[in-house]
Amino acid sequence: MSYYSKCVFVDSLINYDNLRYEIEQLMEEYDVYRIITVYEPMVEIAGRLRSDFHIPGLSYEQAILVRNKFEMKNFLSKQGIRCANVEKVNSNKDYDYFLIKTDFQLYLNLLMVQRLVVHIQYILKINSLK
Repeated sequence: MSYYSKCVFVDSLINYDNLRYEIEQLMEEYDVYRIITVYEPMVEIAGRLRSDFHIPGLSYEQAILVRNKFEMKNFLSKQGIRCANVEKVNSNKDYDYFLIKTDFQLYLNLLMVQRLVVHIQYILKINSLK
């Protein structure tokens, strides 16, 4: 007994346009009523596909809050929920601004995370301003 009417293979899971095309093709023959991912980096892409095709489940906006801790903490802070200080930094000037803004002296250690498209490249631990 088969659980799926049709399986589609794609070259890249992070190629949104390719996935969108395959879903459009499937929708010509089948009712697509669910998009599921168990691969954590795909949560945003699956949410975007659900939003674009009006498929129930976690929307793109909700998926962003699950996957992107910066956006999640900003959202929670706006709801009155206290979160750790976070800042999106793209340069040394941004790092300096964040350290001054958060009063680095209050912290013993600080973790800086560099995020790529779908995963974290590295984590930098800062123990002093020097």
